[in-house]
Amino acid sequence: MTGTGFPGIHLILAPTFALSALVWGGLIYALSGREPRCLWLTLPTLPLSALVTLLIKRPLVVAAAQAGGFAPGLRPEAPFWYLAFLLLLAPVTEEAVKALPLLWPPAGARVTSCRDALVAGMALGLGFGLGEAVFLAYGVSLNSSYAEMPWYLFAGFLQERFLICLAHAILTAIVVSGWQRGRRSLLVGYLAAVGLHAMVNVGAMLYQLHLITEGASQVSLMAAVALLVVILGALLHARAAGERDEAEAGKANAVRAGTG
Repeated sequence: MTGTGFPGIHLILAPTFALSALVWGGLIYALSGREPRCLWLTLPTLPLSALVTLLIKRPLVVAAAQAGGFAPGLRPEAPFWYLAFLLLLAPVTEEAVKALPLLWPPAGARVTSCRDALVAGMALGLGFGLGEAVFLAYGVSLNSSYAEMPWYLFAGFLQERFLICLAHAILTAIVVSGWQRGRRSLLVGYLAAVGLHAMVNVGAMLYQLHLITEGASQVSLMAAVALLVVILGALLHARAAGERDEAEAGKANAVRAGTG
């Protein structure tokens, strides 16, 4: 415990949550054309990180280890297939569940354009990332080895979670943008998000396996997020092009109607 009576991780969680919500929520608000109701989509995904971990990921990790005849856990001596399974487990499960709230008809019906898909996906992903930060902080607080650590030693948690929240937002935007275009594009978007998500996680996994340094892990994360930002730029460019095409088509229809 710190001098305040709270675990240090709880004290750093508050600015982590607030900064991520304000900065990335502000970005989503701006991209939506200052439509505040788009941010309501952060709410249904807040508990999904805990739920998918407790109900899906953890049971699958244990089942896979039992099938291989060894104890579950991330260790250098684990078989390669198991390490690959662990790397892909979070991307495969999380990218599937983050977009699930759009199956609720009133929410899904609002996604009718590239702009809607981009904004809705980012809001859903941000909510998931914020909930994940809370869930991870709770898990850390239960570990007695971290109980006496002061809050400032968890500064890396703030940096990592801030970037991860943006990553989740962009990854879900990729999935929802595919969903808005149709079934085939949904599959392409989902698989792309899974691959990119694995790329985001690989540095942390290699660090936990003691194969790279903490600094290298951080560089890997920042490089992956930088790539996602480039992809977000491409999505924004596609959205702008789509809006221009729609505007030009509307003008052409108006001209034809006026001369008809």
